Amino acid sequence: MEITGSYTVSQDISTVISLSSDMTKIAPCLKGVTQVEKLTPENLIGRIKVSVGIVKGTFDLNATVKKLSEDSIELMLILKGTLGTAEGIIVVKASNLQGKTQLTWKGDVELKGLAANIGKSLVEQVSNSLVEEIYKCLFR
Repeated sequence: MEITGSYTVSQDISTVISLSSDMTKIAPCLKGVTQVEKLTPENLIGRIKVSVGIVKGTFDLNATVKKLSEDSIELMLILKGTLGTAEGIIVVKASNLQGKTQLTWKGDVELKGLAANIGKSLVEQVSNSLVEEIYKCLFR
């Protein structure tokens, strides 16, 4: 399943990429994290509670920065839990937009179990909401 979205912030590209690729900065911005087992700038391993519509579940989370450049980040995400599994690669690109930085993300995510039956629009809505919450927190 493909997930896409965008968000615009007022900071410059280098600041945005630096903060967006540091799991130690992202972790406090993730709603629903109930436990952090490992936290480095490149990796976050823990547990997160997620709600998709009326369906709620807890997942083991492993988020890793795989590639980093001056204007893009490639993340690998693995979630395993009560609603099934979600695994994928998300690429975030930053571009200059009239003095601001526009972030666009595109991900290819494979869902298994109940998560696969929930529906693309709900999963995409929850995914985009989580990403927007992270960016609002990082760049307030």
